[in-house]
Amino acid sequence: MDKKRRIGILTQPLTTNYGGILQNFALQKVLIRLGHEPVTIDYGRLSWIDYMHSWCSYCRAGYKGNRPENPIANKNKQQGFRKFIDAHICVTMPKTRKIDWTIVAAMHFDTLIVGSDQVWRPCYNPDIMAMFLKPIENNVKKIAYAASFGTDQWEYDEQQTTECRQLIQTFCGVSVREQSGVQLCKDHLDYSATWVLDPTLLLTKKDYEGLCGHIKKEKPFIFAYILDESERKMDELQHFAQAKGLSLVVKSAGPQVKGTDTIEQWLAYFRDAQCVITDSFHGTVFSILFNKDFFVYGNQERGNSRFSSLLHLFGLQSRLVETIPLQSETINWTTVNSMHNEQRERSINWLANKL
Repeated sequence: MDKKRRIGILTQPLTTNYGGILQNFALQKVLIRLGHEPVTIDYGRLSWIDYMHSWCSYCRAGYKGNRPENPIANKNKQQGFRKFIDAHICVTMPKTRKIDWTIVAAMHFDTLIVGSDQVWRPCYNPDIMAMFLKPIENNVKKIAYAASFGTDQWEYDEQQTTECRQLIQTFCGVSVREQSGVQLCKDHLDYSATWVLDPTLLLTKKDYEGLCGHIKKEKPFIFAYILDESERKMDELQHFAQAKGLSLVVKSAGPQVKGTDTIEQWLAYFRDAQCVITDSFHGTVFSILFNKDFFVYGNQERGNSRFSSLLHLFGLQSRLVETIPLQSETINWTTVNSMHNEQRERSINWLANKL
């Protein structure tokens, strides 16, 4: 009988990020189905000290960029998300900004999994070495599942490259979320990585419908999940909805989230929409999962390789657009779903074998 493992998961902080929370939910669900005990290391909470430091930086920058939000407002904004986490994701006791590595021994983790999301992108992780599990001794099994660099360009400096090249050799298995990540690992880290699906794609539409089944179905509409809003995008979305004779629902993440927003309602938007327009990786994922007609705005700053890798896998490259077309070819969902089932099985088998 296979060993039941006590697994600690290290990913990006669980904040107001729909896709970030759902990829962690999905990974835990798969690990439980494989017979293991996963727990996510909870960190990244904003403290008052962090808030004051952020304010000082904001002032020094001439009041440019995102205005710091105090911990009370931040906590209120996350209410709907934390309810989902409390109900569906097993996490350690919440900490503040830093990762508390003493939790590994305290929780008796024999395995650590880092991923998914852009955990290996330096600009999103100031302490990139932590995402390569730097302080962890080799008596703990280390695995990377669907770790993402977010881009096909190498963004590490020389010191980071040298140290991460050494750290990755202590992993018993490394998989990446984008095909370009395989080449980056080979060229810069001297490691042969495997390309796998994002954790959200390891579950089925039925799994997600179960989460939002209590939400009343709405009449068809256009759902726009846009992370980087612009006047051009909003004008184009309004024009597209009017041309289709449908209402338009627009949602974002991060600073735009309200305390009343929930993961379940977000899933219901995908379930009920006639068409989805997005500039988000996970917005693209859930459009595919729910078999919705969709278009993706390219997002070079956040990393276009994420989109091209995912869309190429399913033969949907034409869905990456600069401008939303009023007419397009119908997606052959029978073919897409068949590819998805095949890749899901392959990815789960990789994870199961490494455990």
